[in-house]
Amino acid sequence: MAVASYPQMTQFLQEISPSPPSATSNAHSNSSTDSTLTIHYLAHGATPNQSSLTIPLNPPTTLLQTLEISLHGSPATAYRMPDPYNTWFTSCFGFPVELVYLGSSRRSPRFSNLTSSSSSPTTSSSSASAPQIAQSLTFTDCAPYLITSSASLSSVSSRIASEMDITKFRPNILLSGAKEAWDEDYWSRIQIESEKAQTEVALLHNCVRCKSINIDYATGKPGTGVKGEVLKRLQGDRRVDQGARWSPVFGRYGFWVGGGKGREEKEEVVWRVGDKVRVTGVNRERTVWSWPNLG
Repeated sequence: MAVASYPQMTQFLQEISPSPPSATSNAHSNSSTDSTLTIHYLAHGATPNQSSLTIPLNPPTTLLQTLEISLHGSPATAYRMPDPYNTWFTSCFGFPVELVYLGSSRRSPRFSNLTSSSSSPTTSSSSASAPQIAQSLTFTDCAPYLITSSASLSSVSSRIASEMDITKFRPNILLSGAKEAWDEDYWSRIQIESEKAQTEVALLHNCVRCKSINIDYATGKPGTGVKGEVLKRLQGDRRVDQGARWSPVFGRYGFWVGGGKGREEKEEVVWRVGDKVRVTGVNRERTVWSWPNLG
């Protein structure tokens, strides 16, 4: 289910409650056996229907039914959650819904250039360099990371004469300091300098946009006025990807290239607000979208 097709999905807010630390836990432990995910249904315009549901963040899968899921043509085996959870979502949406858990299963990205060899992260090239490390996806759209810039966000805001909500573009990383709006169209790699390591992210494709950016998150319905025309206003000059001619571009999809200087084997790398980022690779031309039947 995607916001573009089911705008009422914006009426669900999530809250993660981590498990209490144990005597044997440490700063790098990512154990979340007892962690929970609470989902709050806002039910705009129908306050009596507001409710919440708490589920285990990592549910045991031994007794769960498996089923095959395909997201954008990229398949994975997932687990069907128990009926009480599905009944709750069905009640909120008003039609049958099943909640599925991915577990340890992973999807494969379908970009054609992910099968090619990797070039030097400091070398400019005419096409995006693909990482050599095997890549996999959870239920994220097309890549683990989505990078945007505050300069480009300001350009979008200027088109609607008000501040654009960056969460509608759903980036993992929002970068400041770009010289011009849309500079990131040509970035092929960035280096993120965290507290303990320098890590590289390969930027292989543009993120081409759909009508989800027109949705009013407060109401769960298509926006009105200029806020319901964001996609149209971007289509004027942001249809810059030859592989997706009808879709405007905002942001770049990124893939982890591997460890970096200062990183010990198996040590967790944490990125934080304020970390320095350097552009270490620039393409001479814009990349071309290559995910089959998408965009």
